[in-house]
Amino acid sequence: MGALRRSETPLTWRRRSTRALVGPGVLVLLAVAAVLLPRPVPRLTTEGTVGGTVIDYHAHTNASHDGRPGWTLAKLAAWHERQGFEASYVTDHNVVYDGSLPVPEGTSINLLPGVEWSVYGQHVVAIGPVEPLHATAFRGAPRG
Repeated sequence: MGALRRSETPLTWRRRSTRALVGPGVLVLLAVAAVLLPRPVPRLTTEGTVGGTVIDYHAHTNASHDGRPGWTLAKLAAWHERQGFEASYVTDHNVVYDGSLPVPEGTSINLLPGVEWSVYGQHVVAIGPVEPLHATAFRGAPRG
């Protein structure tokens, strides 16, 4: 209410409206900035550790319904490299990554096989060599 309180000079309707919109306008501006401005991520390191490896156990490409648009295998690998990961399991929803896709040229991290199965509304991450799972195998089975 401080912006709308009486001042020594009378406020016109226009000045009161402008003052009233400044607060919400600043909030909207901050929200837009949070979405659009780059947010640097600290690079992960294993300095000072013995035998440490930085691995992401759950990463999606654009093959998943909740993957980032345009997030190809090459972009996933490049992002993980920049963040300091040494390996990443590619676990798209119901799409088995078996390592048969060509690893993008110049990629220095290992892209490991995996999948995230969607079964009965649950998400189960399977890492390592996996076989395709057919949804018909679970029809008629009890939930749980």
